[in-house]
Amino acid sequence: QMAGKSVLNNWDVVFNMTLDKINNVLKSQYDTLKKNDTQYGGKITADTAIQGANIATTLLSYALQKFDINYGYPELQFLVNESNTGNLNMQITSGTVQNGNRYVGENNDTDRQNLEALATLNSLPTSDIKQETIDGKAKLVLEYYDAATPLDTTATLQAVIKIEQVQGLVDDNDNILSVVLNMQKGTFQPKNIQIDMSDQQKVAFSAAVQAYFAEQPVTFIINSLDLTGITTLADLKPHQFLFKALKTQQGNEMLQLFIQTNQRNAFDYSQTFIDSSVTDPIPEGAEASLMINSRILFSGILPESLQGGWKFTGNNPGNNSTAWNGSFSGTNVQGSVDLSSLDSDVF
Repeated sequence: QMAGKSVLNNWDVVFNMTLDKINNVLKSQYDTLKKNDTQYGGKITADTAIQGANIATTLLSYALQKFDINYGYPELQFLVNESNTGNLNMQITSGTVQNGNRYVGENNDTDRQNLEALATLNSLPTSDIKQETIDGKAKLVLEYYDAATPLDTTATLQAVIKIEQVQGLVDDNDNILSVVLNMQKGTFQPKNIQIDMSDQQKVAFSAAVQAYFAEQPVTFIINSLDLTGITTLADLKPHQFLFKALKTQQGNEMLQLFIQTNQRNAFDYSQTFIDSSVTDPIPEGAEASLMINSRILFSGILPESLQGGWKFTGNNPGNNSTAWNGSFSGTNVQGSVDLSSLDSDVF
């Protein structure tokens, strides 16, 4: 609060940490868990098909790629940029890619002869030409893949996730608070994969990986806070929170955590800001700051914390832009007074 002014835009708590610090913490967590967390990871199978020019006028042609990817523990890095995104890199621990082709023709002698010529050209038996029903019509199809190529050990799978799409919610256990990233909310591309891919194939690859995570939902837990057995005031117990990466006018970059406590729901992402009078939420020389709304301080935290008969009342200013204050209305005082020196005959 500044000179009787409330600056948190009605958020209960705002926590600020320098972006360098939070990214260093995430990097340290990644270096530790990528070797020790055997539970996280999985396998992605992604197939892409990009239509090319027709063959012999009537045959439709498609360039195929089939990815079988085993991925490991992801590394998250928050960024400050115009699109307000974060990078998620997952190590590809092993995997293969296969390039292939698919040709589709009508079920007639001319297209069959053309497909047989393509099969012969690629040293394939003509029996590889199959009949498929496509859009309710019988078609002739020739499809084949080259031998699988192992992916390089430096390959990674990168996801670009908007920070505004990342919301932390309490797990089913109300005493465990987890920050999670939903893998369905990202665009994906391979890095250092050393496989030629056109721009169209990269877009198709991203869509295929997105489809995989949509069919097999995966959430990545950044970190968790277990409050089991810890006595805490309701107004100090986080319920929901939103992230935002911020670059101040002074050029300082930080990650802000906008927190609602005591079962209050988070506001819309468009409300993740504090008053412009706070030009830099982190004091010079510090790495973090914690800002607590005077509303929860005077209406909940202090009244519920005071013991020994103290009576404290928070005073509501009636608007969100003015800071709350409070007052003591009384207490019980116990003690002994020695009156032996008084003359009992004198009143």
